[in-house]
Amino acid sequence: MKISIIGCGYVGIVTGVCLADSGHKIFFFDENKKKLKNFKIRNNIIFEKNLKKKLISAKKNIFFCKNLDDAVNKSDVTFVCVGTPLKKNNIELKYIKSVTTQISEKIKQKKKYSIIYKSTIPPLTIEKICIPILKKNLGNKIDKNINIIFNPEFLREGNAIYDFENPNRIVLGIRNFKSKIILNKIYKKYKKKSKLIFVNIKTAEFIKYFSNSFFSLLISFSNEISNLCHKIGIDYIDVLNALKMDSRIISNNKVPELINYMMPGIGYGGSCFPKDIKTFIAFASNNNFNLSILKNVDKINSTQPKVISDIILSKFKRMQIKNCLVLGITFKENTDDIRNSTSIDVINFMAKSKIKIFIYDPIFSKEKFLENKKLFDNKVTYLSEINFNKKFSSIVINNKSSEFKKIIKYYDKKFSSLIFDSRRAFSNQKLNNYFGSGLNLQLKTDL
Repeated sequence: MKISIIGCGYVGIVTGVCLADSGHKIFFFDENKKKLKNFKIRNNIIFEKNLKKKLISAKKNIFFCKNLDDAVNKSDVTFVCVGTPLKKNNIELKYIKSVTTQISEKIKQKKKYSIIYKSTIPPLTIEKICIPILKKNLGNKIDKNINIIFNPEFLREGNAIYDFENPNRIVLGIRNFKSKIILNKIYKKYKKKSKLIFVNIKTAEFIKYFSNSFFSLLISFSNEISNLCHKIGIDYIDVLNALKMDSRIISNNKVPELINYMMPGIGYGGSCFPKDIKTFIAFASNNNFNLSILKNVDKINSTQPKVISDIILSKFKRMQIKNCLVLGITFKENTDDIRNSTSIDVINFMAKSKIKIFIYDPIFSKEKFLENKKLFDNKVTYLSEINFNKKFSSIVINNKSSEFKKIIKYYDKKFSSLIFDSRRAFSNQKLNNYFGSGLNLQLKTDL
C-alpha cells in the first residue's frame, strides 16, 4: 500500500521504516524541515537498535515529501504520528488538531482515504475533537469514503524495532467494516505473529493508557516496597525472588517479563510513562473521577530520585567519599533519550554535595551533552570515555547497560570502589563493596 507518515519522531520513524521493510511504499513528512532533512541523510536521527539496518533493507520503499500536500496526494493511508507534549500536567493537542484540519482539507477530492491516528491521545479525543474537525470539511464522507482509525503503539525504546516486528498485540480502534479490510492489508505480514484486536476507537485510546498505567503502578509500588526493605534491613531482591515462584505469576517455569517492572530503581522516565500518567489523571478529573491510585504512583515516582540520592549521600558521607562516577545518563539503557530521565535528577541531587561527580553513558554523546548542558548541575563533569587509570572511590549505576559490567568489575578489583547499583542490575555479581536500592547492608543479617 501507499502510506504517508506525518511526524518523524520516535513512533513515526519506527512505524514507517518497519512498514517499508514489509513492502509498503512509505512517504515521510514532518513540519520540522531540519528533522526531515537529517532523517533523509541518516544524520542525528533517533538511536534505536537495528534501525540503520532496517533503513538499508527498506531503502527502495522510503520516500520523503517536502510538504503535507505531497505526502497525502501520494498515499491512500496516513499514519498521524505527531507530538503530544505535556503542558501544565495535561496533554497538548494542538498538533493533533492542526494536522487533522490540514489533512481534511487535502483529501476533499479523494474518493477514498484512511486516517490512522498513532499518536498517544486521551480517550474520546477522536470522537470529541478530531471527528468534528473532519466533518466540518468532509461532511458525510466520514465512514463512507473516509475511514477513521486509532492504532496505539506499544514500543519500548531500545527495543522498538523488535517490538514492532514481533508484536504481542495490535490494537485497532475502528468505526466501520471497511477499516478492517484496510488494516488487514497493512498488517498482513504481522498477522502470523499477533492477533489483530478490533475494538471501538475510545476503547483503543483507553487501552493505551491502561497499559502504561499498569506498568507505572508496578514500578512505583515496587520502589516504595524496596524503600521499606532498605529501612528495616531486608534485601528486596530476596523478597522479589520469592514472589517469582508463586504459581499465579510463573508459568511453565518461565518468569513473565512484567517482573522486570518490579525491579527497584530511581523511578520511571522517558517520553511516555510520566506524560501518560499525568494525562490520565487529568482525563479522569475532567470526567469527574478521581484516580487516587495513579496520583500516588505519580507522587512516589517524583520523589524516588531524591530518596535514592539521600541514601547514596548518607553512605558516602560515612565512608568519606571524595569523588563518584555515575554510569548511565539516559532514562534507560540502549537509548540516547534523556526526556524525564530520573538519572539526571539523581546526578543533580548528588552534585549539590561536596563530592566531585563524573558522568558517563556509552550512548549519550558529548555532542548531546553539550546540547542539553542546562539540564545538568554545572559542577558535573561529562566523560566521553573511561580512563581506567583514574581512581573513582565510588560508582553509581543508573541503568543496565551491558558495558557497565566490565567497568564495575575493574574498579571493584583494582580500587575496591564503593558501588551503588540503583537498578540492582548487577546484584548477582560478586563485588566487594556493593550496595543498592532495597539493600541496607548495615541492618541486613545473613544466616
